[in-house]
Formats: sequence, C-alpha cells, structure tokens
Amino acid sequence: MRRLFALILIAVPLLAADRPEATIKYRQTTMRAMAAHMSLLSQVVKKQVGRRGRIGVDAEALRGLSIGLADLFPKGTGPETARTAAKPEIWQRRSDFEIAATKLQRETAYLSQLARGNDPAAFDAQFEAVNATCNSCHDQFRERD
Repeated sequence: MRRLFALILIAVPLLAADRPEATIKYRQTTMRAMAAHMSLLSQVVKKQVGRRGRIGVDAEALRGLSIGLADLFPKGTGPETARTAAKPEIWQRRSDFEIAATKLQRETAYLSQLARGNDPAAFDAQFEAVNATCNSCHDQFRERD
C-alpha cells in the first residue's frame, strides 16, 4: 500500500505537467513575473523611485526566469489548445523563436552582471537592451491585448 501511495505521489505531478492547460498557466505566470520585475526596474531606471540598491534582486530574477524560456512553449500549447496570447508563429518559426529566447537569456545575464557593478549608466543602457529584446519577441510572437 505504501508503494502504491508513493507511486501515485510521483506520477500525479508528472501527468499534470504534461497537460497543455497547466503548461500554459505556468508559462503565463512566468511571463507575468518577468513583466513585474521589468516594471520594478523601469521605475528605478526612470528615476521614479530611488531603489537602485535592489536592482540586483530584480535583474537576477529576470535572468533566472529567462533560462529555458523556449521550453515553456512545447508543441500543443498554442492557441489551438487553449486561450493564450502566444502566436502560432512560435511553433511555425521555432528556430527564430529559440534564437530570440536565447538572446533574452544572454541579455538578462549581462543585466544581472551589471547590477553587481557600480556603473548605473551601463546598467540603464543594458536595461533598455533587455526591454528592446522583450518587445522584439512580443512583436513577432505574441498577440497584443
């Protein structure tokens, strides 16, 4: 009985992870988290708040969230399956999408590195580069609200 219970505890999360709706919800939550960290950093870069001491936290969160981002868009999780802003182009032009996701990962890694330094101008410029990378990907692969 204990073995059966242990097997169920292992199997249920694995089955749930494969459900397209669960994957889409996870992906959307990840993207909202990224947007929240971008918004916090934007307020600092625009000098709306004086929280420059916290940029490392948000930059590192963006770096972490960007790792494996393309994997959050497996086949079968597009608009044909459930409500999502992801365009079919993600799956039709998969290599272009993966290049864009890799670029975001690289740009956020550099942003996180700059956040540990003492060059606000370089950080702010890199934040704009990250923002442009996000917007470029959204323009190609996301439906506008």
